Amino acid sequence: MKKEVIDKCHICGEITKLTKEHFPPKAAYNNIPRKLVNSNILSMSVEDDWSMKNKRYKSYQQGISEFTLCERCNNLTGAMYGDAYSKVVKGVGYHIMQIPKDERAGWVHIAIQQMNCLAFFKQVLIMFCSVNSAEFGVKFKDYLLDKSNKNFDTQRYKLNMYLHHGNMDRMVSMCQILNPQTHTITRCTEISLFPFGFIFYDLDHTTGHTIIGTDITSWSQSDFIEKEIEIELPFLSCNTGRILDFE
Repeated sequence: MKKEVIDKCHICGEITKLTKEHFPPKAAYNNIPRKLVNSNILSMSVEDDWSMKNKRYKSYQQGISEFTLCERCNNLTGAMYGDAYSKVVKGVGYHIMQIPKDERAGWVHIAIQQMNCLAFFKQVLIMFCSVNSAEFGVKFKDYLLDKSNKNFDTQRYKLNMYLHHGNMDRMVSMCQILNPQTHTITRCTEISLFPFGFIFYDLDHTTGHTIIGTDITSWSQSDFIEKEIEIELPFLSCNTGRILDFE
């Protein structure tokens, strides 16, 4: 018997039967077995050990997926944004795999001939909706369910992007990172799976942070069309489950 989950949809907020959402989409290298460390936390110190050793992890046999979206939101957003995101992932991923692993370092210049930046941005935000609670996602309901909607608060939120390198996939829900040396707080959530990593900052609850990766927040205001883009992205190594740990 198939599992039935009745809960709040992470986009529209309705309490209804949920469907399994693959995040990223299955076509974006998310149709293979994966393991994720259980690192859904509220806060942590820089001394904590977040390696896989002696830690709980969850196995996914056919890609990372959870019951987070209702059927309508799952089908609608997948049709509008999934292909645009997957096409870029597969194109960039293919070229990254031609680079020897020991040479994946520094910044890389990437040119993409046909990319829908708004669709790509919204698909990434949907992934963060699934990683985080329904309360996180429902704030973006109108923005995500209308493909032409550009009403995204760029003053409060920032989305940065990098090239994933290392031995661990990482998905960490929204948390506060306390830095005892600088007495600052960074509030963010992170997704990192080959070939891209993303950091979503909540600047309203951040007293200080170091910008990591390339800021793509402006894509949230793009037209819903394909265009040629060029971007510089850094390789960052993910070898632990700790958010923003690139040692």
